[in-house]
Amino acid sequence: MSGTLRNTLLLCLCLLPAALVAALAYELTPIYIGAYAPFKPQIPPQTLLLFAIYNWLWVVPFSVVFIVWFKWPNLKRRALAAGVLGVVSAALVLGIAYWAVFQPDLILASIRGGVHAP
Repeated sequence: MSGTLRNTLLLCLCLLPAALVAALAYELTPIYIGAYAPFKPQIPPQTLLLFAIYNWLWVVPFSVVFIVWFKWPNLKRRALAAGVLGVVSAALVLGIAYWAVFQPDLILASIRGGVHAP
């Protein structure tokens, strides 16, 4: 396999977690926007922020992968570094988005007595 083809395949593989985050954001967030619409005044600010920027969630993991890919000093390890940091950044973005989307549910459950805050 030529070096250029190998690099292209590795870069595409590194971008898969970012693509997954983007697909999940585009698929799931509009469902919650509609579900929480009647309660908009009571929605926490972090959830409103997520609803406003969910179209751009893919930017962070893609940017991390591209920056690491083009700036990593060791060319032999750049695919590994870009892949690992791409997965880490995608997991962080996904975790924060998950927390923001389910924050209203947790608040409602604690009000109803289903969840007890420490």
